[in-house]
Amino acid sequence: MFHRFKVLIGVAREGVLDAKRRAAKAEREKKVADTKDNLAASIKKHGEQITEASEAVVKAEKEVAGSAAKGKDMSAQQMVALATEIDSLLEEASSKVKAEKETVGAMDKETEPELKAFLVSENKRLLIF
Repeated sequence: MFHRFKVLIGVAREGVLDAKRRAAKAEREKKVADTKDNLAASIKKHGEQITEASEAVVKAEKEVAGSAAKGKDMSAQQMVALATEIDSLLEEASSKVKAEKETVGAMDKETEPELKAFLVSENKRLLIF
């Protein structure tokens, strides 16, 4: 009889501990889900900025392609000024793309371990641009 009573008390204690563990797990999962939502929103915002910067790079590259035809009718000083202007456009657009990609890459350091795989897949998707 005494043995059954001890087992009953042990089972009750484990039930209380299990309830606490379940509550802690649910709280942790909720926190991770909220963090994932925040990360997804942030990545989407940075992705849009990367797209805009990539479009600026493409625009600058088109400007470079069109400058060859313009160069035939220009003096040397005008060509140098045009080349400097185009270089600054390309450098500015490229630095924007690089800065955004670094920002997204830095998110990996401040993330929960459970979200590392999510971030890696999102980073790969963004780096395709």
